[in-house]
Amino acid sequence: MKTIGVFLDNSIVNRLLEIDTSEVKDALYEGDRLYLSKIMGYVEKGIVKLIVNPSVKQEIENTRNPRRKEELLALFNQFHFTPYNKWIFPIVFPVHFVTEEETKELEELGKKIKGFSKDGKIFLDAAANSQVEILLTT
Repeated sequence: MKTIGVFLDNSIVNRLLEIDTSEVKDALYEGDRLYLSKIMGYVEKGIVKLIVNPSVKQEIENTRNPRRKEELLALFNQFHFTPYNKWIFPIVFPVHFVTEEETKELEELGKKIKGFSKDGKIFLDAAANSQVEILLTT
């Protein structure tokens, strides 16, 4: 059976980490929780592989509330995220170095992404990874 690589934006990881909380922020958020619950079923069956930029964990490490940080790290460590990093600076290891050909291709793609910023670089990380078939973001 083929494994599907799903690259998760930071916003999706945050929602995934809060999937079991009783707090529902809005109706769209509830829909996301149901959808992510289904995806996690596929992860458990080995059908889906979750890929993230290591900066996601760094953001959790930077959480100021010690209790919240501890809770998020515990949840984060329960998942089997595959780290992938090519475009996000500062570089967080592990890093995959960009070839000259990839640089040209991805710069062209970057020009097409409106508001090319850190979020744009998340898109480029997803596009640069041959294992990624789906990018989830809000």
